[in-house]
Amino acid sequence: MKIAICDDELLHLQHISKKIQAAFNKVDPNGKHLYKKYCDPLVLLTDHEKMFFDAAFLDIDMPHINGMDVADLLAKLNPSIFIIYVTSHETLARTALKHRIFRFVLKSENNEFHEAVNSLVKAYNKKHKKIVLQDISVAHEFDLSQVLYFASGHNFANIHYVDGRVVPSKFKMVDLENQLLQNWVYRVNRGTLVNLCYVYKFDKQNKNSLTLTTGEQIAVSRRRFNEAFNLFMEYITKTKKG
Repeated sequence: MKIAICDDELLHLQHISKKIQAAFNKVDPNGKHLYKKYCDPLVLLTDHEKMFFDAAFLDIDMPHINGMDVADLLAKLNPSIFIIYVTSHETLARTALKHRIFRFVLKSENNEFHEAVNSLVKAYNKKHKKIVLQDISVAHEFDLSQVLYFASGHNFANIHYVDGRVVPSKFKMVDLENQLLQNWVYRVNRGTLVNLCYVYKFDKQNKNSLTLTTGEQIAVSRRRFNEAFNLFMEYITKTKKG
């Protein structure tokens, strides 16, 4: 798991980082985690564009841009990110509930860090559960949450990942379509299957495209537009409830 920790005060940053890493070591001793620490939230946002953090522990009360606004920007690029607010003020924690949030913890409460990390690890493992797909000859296991979309190549699909990689496969588009619909992956045009988790918006005016959270635009077949949009809204509704 790629984890960002941000607090504008260096001593607080070092202090909460130790608590967070200690909690991960206890809850998930065999897990492989990358920790990145930031005093400047703008640097965090820049790195997030390259790394797509899985989770972020954010101080709420920071100058220039507060933790709640940082969370909104992180989630705009990666809707799957888990946001944990870290604060010294309970009143700010209540305000944070109006924004995207997984948990919030008080800096002074060691036990809350352990509880938050324990919940985070369980939720992350559930969301990133690997699926098995069958190509022309072999079954493959991989993490669908890291895939933006599948695009047809010469004979088989290329897999476009959130980290920018494009990996050729031996999957046929029709086979992927049949296997992945129940996982919120939809064929928006003849040559593209999109992971609805990473859709930012549909062009409802022209009904011919959608925009991913990365900013990339993808054409949508007019005859598929309404079905794609309705499935996306169903995804949003169900994931909010979950």
